[in-house]
Amino acid sequence: MIYRLAGKTLNLNTDKIRLGLPESQELEGCDRLYSRLVIIRGFDEPYNFLKAVERQLEGLNIFAKIDLITKSGKPIRRTMKIKGRTLIGFGVEISQLNEHSSILIQERGIGGKHKMG
Repeated sequence: MIYRLAGKTLNLNTDKIRLGLPESQELEGCDRLYSRLVIIRGFDEPYNFLKAVERQLEGLNIFAKIDLITKSGKPIRRTMKIKGRTLIGFGVEISQLNEHSSILIQERGIGGKHKMG
């Protein structure tokens, strides 16, 4: 389906973007992963959110160091609006990963809204 867009031009306001051919890349394992925004429904307070992330990773049999992204020592709460609803989440860094765990997280993800990236 995506190949039909190759070579097409998209008009965004006054700008034009020409799409090239899609490229696929294999996932690579690394010892640290970062996401600017992770959303887990029902968990909008830092401590409970962190515990929810821990439970999701444990469900994947992954045990790693989990940190919320902070500014001046306080977790940064981020929001996203979709269809008039405000979703709340946090930036997350997961470190001390082995290659298998890193790839598993990249494949499965944590939190919700995976279709949003």
